Amino acid sequence: ITNFSDQSQGEVRYMQIKLKVMARDQQVIDAFKLHLPAIQHELLLLFHGQNYDELTAGTKELQKTTLNKINAVLKPEKLQNKIEAVYFTSFLMQ
Repeated sequence: ITNFSDQSQGEVRYMQIKLKVMARDQQVIDAFKLHLPAIQHELLLLFHGQNYDELTAGTKELQKTTLNKINAVLKPEKLQNKIEAVYFTSFLMQ
């Protein structure tokens, strides 16, 4: 759960996102688990910086950015493969 701004209304709103990632390589899965605190931190910063109007227009861009952020955290591991996809399993805004 994080807060984010609704610039058109001048309000603070809240969102809760649950997500799953897809990877076929056990090394990638292990690296994801190892770096989970850093990944959670980066995603919290990403979600906090979102704009309500953009989110209501669609989440595809946020999904793509989320995937890129996760893979950026894992990049120093120099893995042959990456996290392949991010799926939002729950997306609530208030």
